[in-house]
Amino acid sequence: LVSPELQRDLQQLRDEIQELTREIRGGLRGLEPAKEDQENPNSIGARLRRTQHGVLSQQFWGVTGRLQAAQARYRQRSLDRIRRQLHI
Repeated sequence: LVSPELQRDLQQLRDEIQELTREIRGGLRGLEPAKEDQENPNSIGARLRRTQHGVLSQQFWGVTGRLQAAQARYRQRSLDRIRRQLHI
């Protein structure tokens, strides 16, 4: 099984990732198109902000999805390892 030190380190990393995720989401909210952009949606600034927000959002959600997939694989491998140990 996993040592308590490793569990503590993993939990610390998960907490750090959650905090960074919250910060990034806040930053993305700050980039969302403003009311002025909705009044003049064809201005260069509005188009630039929409494009930046869209690209950064897609990248963020892509990274978040890969992180969740890695966590799921780790969980599954851990369960498989525990099952093998219990079977022995």
